[in-house]
Amino acid sequence: MVQLSTFLGALALTVFSVQAVPGLSSRQSIPDPSGEKNVGNGAAIQFVGGQCLGAADCASGCCATLPQGGQTIGVCSGVGAQNQAGKQGCGFEAGGADNQGGDQGGDQNDEEGGNENTNGGGNQNNGQAGGTVQPSGITPDPSGAANVGNGQGKQFITGECTSDADCGSGCCALVNTGEANFGVCSGPQANTQNGKQGHSPSFLLHILTLFLGILAVVSNARDAPQNLQDFYDAVRAKGHCSNKLGTGFYSRDNGSNDFAYCGDHLASSGVIYLQGPNGSLANLDVDCDGTDGGARDDGRCRAELSPDLQGRTSFRDALSAYGRGVGDLNPYVHPYVWRAFDPAAHGMRPLSVMAVLCPDRRLVYGVWGDTNGDDGDKPMVGEASLALVTACGGGRVTGANGIDEDAALFLGFTGDEAVPGPDGADWNATDFDAFEGSIEGLGDRLVERVRVVGDADAACSSRLGWAVAMAAAAVVAVLGARGLL
Repeated sequence: MVQLSTFLGALALTVFSVQAVPGLSSRQSIPDPSGEKNVGNGAAIQFVGGQCLGAADCASGCCATLPQGGQTIGVCSGVGAQNQAGKQGCGFEAGGADNQGGDQGGDQNDEEGGNENTNGGGNQNNGQAGGTVQPSGITPDPSGAANVGNGQGKQFITGECTSDADCGSGCCALVNTGEANFGVCSGPQANTQNGKQGHSPSFLLHILTLFLGILAVVSNARDAPQNLQDFYDAVRAKGHCSNKLGTGFYSRDNGSNDFAYCGDHLASSGVIYLQGPNGSLANLDVDCDGTDGGARDDGRCRAELSPDLQGRTSFRDALSAYGRGVGDLNPYVHPYVWRAFDPAAHGMRPLSVMAVLCPDRRLVYGVWGDTNGDDGDKPMVGEASLALVTACGGGRVTGANGIDEDAALFLGFTGDEAVPGPDGADWNATDFDAFEGSIEGLGDRLVERVRVVGDADAACSSRLGWAVAMAAAAVVAVLGARGLL
């Protein structure tokens, strides 16, 4: 999880930058250029923040209108955030004449100066770039600079504001010029005129929402302790597994079947992990099995994005037996790991806590929650719930789009002490942070037992070195006795 001090520090910096430099959107990268391949294909795989030509492009199902540089474009948005950060609601469709970005009426007069609203309803949206619109021409009156952000209610209409408390009118409206976002004091009845986007109880709320949206894309994982990082380095440096508990697995359909469930440190640390060839580990594919719906269901696990979706996980009966009113794991909430190999014979227990070291070496805790077969003739490794993969990779992750790099360490712990049971985890949690936080203490205790020790290969090397040294000593003794040295 992102540490509170980091969050507050970044938030303070964000607020300061808004007050000092109103040109906020010049520091935004919307739309995200890495999503160009998903624009206009109607495959519903575009992530939030990526450009779209219509709702069919977006995993969230919402293509929002965004004025930008004198034009309107579509940007995939989370439902509930479609009017934030300058966006003007879901419903953008390239080529449509009734784009929300140009549907705000054209003949109203702004009470602050009688200016005709040129953001009229007759704009046509033609093609990918959208229809040409006239962005707001409002410029904050610089003579009100002393009244910005002090909350004293002294700012006049057309002066810049950061909250309603700044304004004598009690109304701080959000303005989007197409190149910048800022707040400006407005008459309450004029808060949607001349390109203003409505009264906001606090303009900082928009900034906070934007900041939280950025955090949603940033990894929710935590820094791994040093012993776990040392273990990660040692496993990758060795490059292969000596004690293979299960073999013949694939990391991807077009790859090799050289991946294995490894027990090299089973005796010393009580752990089982995934190991590939040449120091590789595993990737992070998204598993969407389990219960769907709920407050966190943002559409990233819907059937068209996850064609092998199953409506249940393997341990739902065990979970139901806990008596917590939870019928099954939720891929949006519970960070669980899917295994094609059953490690129970080696001491792992269903619904036991696991640790996953993301490719960036940050740590996420989850549970062993599913074993749904072996993917036909190509049994796969590296599958985890949407919640867990999102914690490593951010909000761009979907049922069709995980993390391809074979650099994630999946670490399962043996023994009954690794099972939180009905009372050791918040199975009723409604979001990832609440559930993962409830198993963090147990996860930390399990990780403490992980250490790097010599394995079978190292032991053989030691014995061989000892034998060579003894033989060399014997030769030296014989040669010395014969006067040859």
